[in-house]
Amino acid sequence: MTRNRGFSLLELLVVMSILAIMAAASAPTLRTTIANARIRTAGESWRSGLELARGAAVRLNTSVEFVITDSGWQVTRADDTATKLHQGTGREGNADLTITPTPADADRITFSSFGTPLPANINGEGPPLTQIDLTADGNVVIEGLKPRRIQLSASGSARLCDPAAKARAIGACQ
Repeated sequence: MTRNRGFSLLELLVVMSILAIMAAASAPTLRTTIANARIRTAGESWRSGLELARGAAVRLNTSVEFVITDSGWQVTRADDTATKLHQGTGREGNADLTITPTPADADRITFSSFGTPLPANINGEGPPLTQIDLTADGNVVIEGLKPRRIQLSASGSARLCDPAAKARAIGACQ
């Protein structure tokens, strides 16, 4: 008696049907996960830019500005704003992102040579930033999207957090 090796056509169709059902069921979850990862990555870019500005102020022993621009963010010396020390898009593959600074009319923060934020920007251009909110654009309709917030402490450190998380949860904003 000989044994047939391989799969029958019916077995192959059953397995393919099961895989198709599993893929269809996981697609919405995967889409939400990818969108949240993009928001978090963009938030890390903004947080890193703030930390770069703070570090540059200490390293150069001078005041340094972190400025929100139309194309993202940039870090410049406060006394020479034409020379960019660092810059970034702050979007990192996520064009559908809304950036909201607090206070609403703030577009920069100046760090002293000690790495602490100055109470007023050197150039007198509006109040200094205290936080930046990152949310998906209103045109993006995906359930489960998590906004992110960057909070600036009085010492100048930047922290990326989840404004929707409960008060004592890991990653919650303070």
